[in-house]
Amino acid sequence: MAIKKTTTTEKSTKKTTKPTEKKTTRTTKPKRKEVDLSQSVLVINMTQGSLTYVAKKGTGYLELSEYLDSDYLTVEELKIMKSSARGMFDKGWLFVDDEDVVEFLGIKKQMDAILLPDELDDLFELPADELRERLKSLSPSVKETVHLAMKKKYEDGELANAHVIRAIEESVNIDNNVSILNI
Repeated sequence: MAIKKTTTTEKSTKKTTKPTEKKTTRTTKPKRKEVDLSQSVLVINMTQGSLTYVAKKGTGYLELSEYLDSDYLTVEELKIMKSSARGMFDKGWLFVDDEDVVEFLGIKKQMDAILLPDELDDLFELPADELRERLKSLSPSVKETVHLAMKKKYEDGELANAHVIRAIEESVNIDNNVSILNI
């Protein structure tokens, strides 16, 4: 028995396709606004104490003695500060008073977390339960700023609500034995 080779022929069919245009939608990030690096920008000390910054590279130097002291830094110096001492922004110690520069540096989230003086004063007017909830959302350094401002207001006789004082002291883990209410 011989094995036969079978050959099959296939009909070639040519499919014609029309060229189609693919429409792709790309979501592009909005471009950051261009900012002149030599532009001077107002920066404000948001700590209750002194704030000093010396740049590792460049000529950046900043010394602010007390809460709400202000000075001017160039955008370039702020850019270097963001790279070398990011904690200045992350901890809410320094407020940059220029929206375009804040967007350029990419620190909008940090600037939004800072309590400005009006917001800080409004905080002391809240009922104790609301205050506790609001304090939970704040960073530890901002809570410390709230605590120091509370102590100053208490010493100046501007704050006497014991429930508000306890809520703030609890947020920064101050024991009742060392509370300013026990002095």
